[in-house]
Amino acid sequence: MARGAAPVRLLSGSWNIRWVDAKGQRRSATFATFNEARQELARRQVEAVAERRALGGRRAADEKSPRYAGWTAAVLDRGIAR
Repeated sequence: MARGAAPVRLLSGSWNIRWVDAKGQRRSATFATFNEARQELARRQVEAVAERRALGGRRAADEKSPRYAGWTAAVLDRGIAR
């Protein structure tokens, strides 16, 4: 599990997990037991990493934003990008 990522017990007694999907969106799910939550969190994190690798580490939504375009132009001007 990623550092800081762990199931959190809710007042209702169920367990909540949070993770970031391949598109960079924060997600959440609730489970009845700690073990279910822990296993599901690990599975979803692995899926997100696999999807990011399939995308080549890029997020499609970021590439379309003006902030991304400005950042890449600044980096290329400095000769930092390879």
